[in-house]
Amino acid sequence: MLKSLKIILVCLYFVSISTFPQTIYEFNIPLKEKQLPFGLKTQISANKPVIGFALSGGGARGIAQVGVLRALEEYQIFPDIIVGTSMGSIVGGLYSAGYSVDELDTIARKTNWNDLLTLNRQSNRRDFFVDQKVTEDRAVLTLRLDGLNPVFPTSFNDGQKLSNYLNILTFDAPIHSQRNFDLLKNKFRAVCTNLIDGSPVVLSGGSLSKALRASSSVTFFLAPVKYDSLTLVDGGLVANVPVEITKQTGADLVVAVDVTSPLWSEKELNYPWIIADQIVSIPMRLVNRRQLEYADFIISPELNDFTSADFGKVDSLILLGYENSVEYASKLRAIIDSIYTNNISEEEIVFRNVSITDSLTEDELKVFGSNFIEKTSNIEIQKKLEQLFETGYYKNLSATLVNDSDINKLTLNKSFNQKVKDIVLIGVSLISSDGIDEIFSDIKGKPYSSVKLSEALTKLMSLYRKGGYSLAEIQEISFDEETNILKIFVDEGIISKIIVEGNNRTSERVITRELPFSEGDFFKIIDVENGLKNLRSTGLFESVDISVYDQNGQNILLIKVDEKQTGQLRVGYRLDNEYRFQLGLDIREENLFGTGTELGFIFFGGIRSRSYILEQKANRIFDTYFTYKINAFYKLKDIFNYKDKPMQTDSRFSRENNGKYRQINYGVSLGVGTQVGRFGNLILEGKYQTDKIKNTQLSPVEPYEYKNVSFRISSTIDTQDKLPYPENGIYFNGFYETAQTFLGGNLSYTSFGFEYRNYFSSDPRHVFAPKIILGFADKTTPLGQQFSLGGQESFYGMHEYEFRGRQIFLASLMYRYKVPVKIFFDTYFKFRYDLGTTWAEQEQIKFKDLRHGIGGAVSFDTPIGPAEFAVGRSFLFRKDLPENPISWGDILFYFSIGYYY
Repeated sequence: MLKSLKIILVCLYFVSISTFPQTIYEFNIPLKEKQLPFGLKTQISANKPVIGFALSGGGARGIAQVGVLRALEEYQIFPDIIVGTSMGSIVGGLYSAGYSVDELDTIARKTNWNDLLTLNRQSNRRDFFVDQKVTEDRAVLTLRLDGLNPVFPTSFNDGQKLSNYLNILTFDAPIHSQRNFDLLKNKFRAVCTNLIDGSPVVLSGGSLSKALRASSSVTFFLAPVKYDSLTLVDGGLVANVPVEITKQTGADLVVAVDVTSPLWSEKELNYPWIIADQIVSIPMRLVNRRQLEYADFIISPELNDFTSADFGKVDSLILLGYENSVEYASKLRAIIDSIYTNNISEEEIVFRNVSITDSLTEDELKVFGSNFIEKTSNIEIQKKLEQLFETGYYKNLSATLVNDSDINKLTLNKSFNQKVKDIVLIGVSLISSDGIDEIFSDIKGKPYSSVKLSEALTKLMSLYRKGGYSLAEIQEISFDEETNILKIFVDEGIISKIIVEGNNRTSERVITRELPFSEGDFFKIIDVENGLKNLRSTGLFESVDISVYDQNGQNILLIKVDEKQTGQLRVGYRLDNEYRFQLGLDIREENLFGTGTELGFIFFGGIRSRSYILEQKANRIFDTYFTYKINAFYKLKDIFNYKDKPMQTDSRFSRENNGKYRQINYGVSLGVGTQVGRFGNLILEGKYQTDKIKNTQLSPVEPYEYKNVSFRISSTIDTQDKLPYPENGIYFNGFYETAQTFLGGNLSYTSFGFEYRNYFSSDPRHVFAPKIILGFADKTTPLGQQFSLGGQESFYGMHEYEFRGRQIFLASLMYRYKVPVKIFFDTYFKFRYDLGTTWAEQEQIKFKDLRHGIGGAVSFDTPIGPAEFAVGRSFLFRKDLPENPISWGDILFYFSIGYYY
């Protein structure tokens, strides 16, 4: 009976199958390998198109691509490949190195682009030692010399500031890759042009910062970059929108982002440099059009009338880049989805009432929604399956759908990677355990996923970078499937060895002494930044590139320098109403015998004033901050003598020329001391000189000639941000000097004094600057060593050297206003009130003798130095004139252009 029942049931089963046939659908994922950062790999679906972004150049307009990336991310569009040119390479390279869009946005807004890309001197004035500031301040033109032959610069900007800045940014990025840019977050390529033959050069490895700098070497503006045996310039010359190169790098779908500048209009072609830019831009636009023909999708956000030079409007450019790309991103998302869908299947099959037979994990529930789906399709199931697989948790994943009449059963055929039981970080000492636990909370207790691990390691590296440890790297990763323990070996960035290359003339010690770190120290970004700044301020190098590579488990820090010609000719001048035209020439060797010491000859003067100085100096002695200077000098100056002119009224006074005398000083001096950071020094100087006065034009001054042996101790502090128009900072110079006959001189005297100026501003247009000068000397101090008062820069309403004395007091308050509209050049209005005088002897000091001066000036910041036109008048308060106690002096007019020496 039981056997008969079984036979009947089997027959009924086969009858049911023949009556209601089943359809079985198999879902498998075609796989391809994808490289992840930190040496990790994963498998992804081959159905998804490889998306490549071709980011264009465009100067300031190129920064708008940060906003474009934000819009694309909002639609979940991420690149597999980025190829960038010029500013596009900077944006794309930093994005590929792990910076988020928010971080790129912050970097772009906080960067002082005008400072990095200025046409003026490349180093920040505050990066120089005091003596270097003096030398740099007064030069209008600087030429490098090869022997006696001038070496003309190949660009307006040597690019060293930009190079150093990119060096810092790439070190501070979460992901580093010296060997291959394929190992970044996505494949990256930087497009450059070979200056020698005009061919495109696509950089795919090596120093990322140098690649970004080379791609951005705008013709005439930024200096070319030496890259191995190549000389590279802006990639915009060959591919300003690098579509073809993106396609060749492996992209299935090339998205071209075009933010290049339009051509100048006819009305704008007013200046030679505008015409020169137009001549270069015309062929580049023809190349752009040809490139764009190969693009699968073009994003060209409307950026209004912003130009490539509008670096002061970064906020607006990023916002416009975002707002005008959202619609593009929406359309691109639809295109990508369409390609993805077509790659999965040409025919869509709809399924209703699908039940999933498996119990689903938390991630699977997020993807499928629940165990029952009212309506779906074969394409949707495939997409969800591939979305799950991309978590990296699965060793194998496929699905089977059995369609049995109205019943659809979906079975997930899956096997997971081994679960991570524990995570052991080896070599970690600088990061707190709380921070580590938070980063790896999504990994412990879940199947091993190289995708999730890569994301966690990026966060770990970001944590190191925030602490300033820019050399911290993942050294090794191992996951033991028997113990289920994940081991991560971290190298926190101790410098094992420092190697210097490219220093054919310069001693290695001159380079390494500028680095605030040494072998055995942790590599910290603030130290690297200061080291690059110090090396740049030496003035000895065209470029400095710092990179790190691993050699047998050791961190080798490589400093590659490109040396400048260190012979220099600096030309300066001053033209004013007092001394007429004076020329300045400073010719020197700045790297004598490769020691970093200087040997120079200075001439400055005209008909009434001349100085000849031969000097040898070292800003640093060996590895210390001690300094010395040896001088041989000859100086002369013709000085007018003044006396009160008889006046018919008590409310007026006037001063008139009363002859002229010549002041001559010549001799030698030796100064030794120490630098106080980069802002000051303390110097002890011994001087042996002849101090001579002789009459040249009926002056009442008694002539003399003395041998003078003196010692002087002085200190200078100079934190002014720039010259000739500081906006903040102080200047202080104080001294004590004594000359004694027992040292071998003909006279004895002692003097001391100081000058103090302070600049401060609420904004760059309004600057206030109080000044005070105070000095005392004994009765034996000769005329040539006495203090002086008067002139355009000293006291309004007085001639230069109008008053001389052994005691001096001067207090001034200056207000400067920067005019919003340029009058050919940056224009300033200056107003100053002066109070002070000099006295021959201490017993004569009376504050009722103080004179007052008031005046104003209009000043222009021209390329050949400040040009200033001023008017001033001095006055006295007199108690013997109760009704009108002010007695006015003459109105004096002043003119000057150029710098004081």
